[in-house]
Amino acid sequence: MQLLSPTALPRPQVSGNMDENLVAPRCVIADDIRSSREMLKRWMREIGVETFTGSNGGEAWQHLKRVPCDLLITDIEMPSMSGLDLIRQLRSDGDPKCNQLPIIVITSLSDEKMSDLADEFQATTIVIKPLEKSVVLSVAEKLLRGDAVEKLYPSSQIGGRGTTGISPSLRNLIERAK
Repeated sequence: MQLLSPTALPRPQVSGNMDENLVAPRCVIADDIRSSREMLKRWMREIGVETFTGSNGGEAWQHLKRVPCDLLITDIEMPSMSGLDLIRQLRSDGDPKCNQLPIIVITSLSDEKMSDLADEFQATTIVIKPLEKSVVLSVAEKLLRGDAVEKLYPSSQIGGRGTTGISPSLRNLIERAK
C-alpha cells in the first residue's frame, strides 16, 4: 500500500471548530451523471466544503481557471473532455496551483492497473465506484488537511478486486488523453 502526499500548500481546516475568518475550502466536481454530482456535492457540503460542479472536464477546467480551488473530484468517462484529459490539461498548465492541486479520480472502471494510471496522469488517488460516503469524505478531508492518502481505494461492494489488464474502454480513454 503506497501513500501519496498531496501538495505542501497550506489547506484550510475542514472539520472541528472552523475559525470564522477562514474561507471554506473549495472543490470542483466533474461527473456527467447528475445524480453522482449532486450526491458528491451534498457529501462535501456536510464537511464544510464549498462546491462547484460541471458535467464534463471542459466545464470543470473553466471553473478551475476562474476560481482558486483546493480539491478536484473527477470521473474518468465524460463527454467532450474526459477526466484524464482534464487532469492532463491541469498538470501541464504551468500554474503551480494547478500542478499541485489534489485530485480524486472516481470511476466505475475497475482495473488492476488503475494505480499505474494515477501515476501516469498525476492524479492523487482513485476511488472505485460504487462510491462509499465514508471513504470519499475521509479521503477528501485528508487531502484538504495536507495528509497522505492511499493511491487506490477499491469499492468494498465489488470485492475490491480489479479485472486483469486494461479494459477496452479505459484503453481508449488513455490513448485519447495522451
